Amino acid sequence: MVHVNDSVRSKLYRFISRDEGTDIWNGAGLYIFHLLGEDEANDYRFVEGIYRFRLMGPHFPPYYFIYTQKDGIQIIENYTVEGMFTQLIECFKRNEESFNERKKIAYIKIIIDELEHRNDVYEHSENLQKR
Repeated sequence: MVHVNDSVRSKLYRFISRDEGTDIWNGAGLYIFHLLGEDEANDYRFVEGIYRFRLMGPHFPPYYFIYTQKDGIQIIENYTVEGMFTQLIECFKRNEESFNERKKIAYIKIIIDELEHRNDVYEHSENLQKR
């Protein structure tokens, strides 16, 4: 998990509220995980990377965003396989200076792993596939 500033947290809450069709209180528990695994060495600091976020509780679906210095946070909004990869590739193109080949491969591996296991872990996975 990582610590983020209030403006990032507010953007994530607004996105979840819009996606869930309900008003989510900004004080509701929110898990934010750095999927590259670099956060452990960074004392939970918010650094460039790919993140999973969700409300607390096992029944809440996961969402994802990419953080770069250049663009800030870019929430993935389309959770179909094609949509996730399209948005990832667009991010690579906009931020060429942030992504070498090794980093691109790491992000792609993470997305593949998340897609492969989302049905095993989350009750609302059928809703994720429809988005």
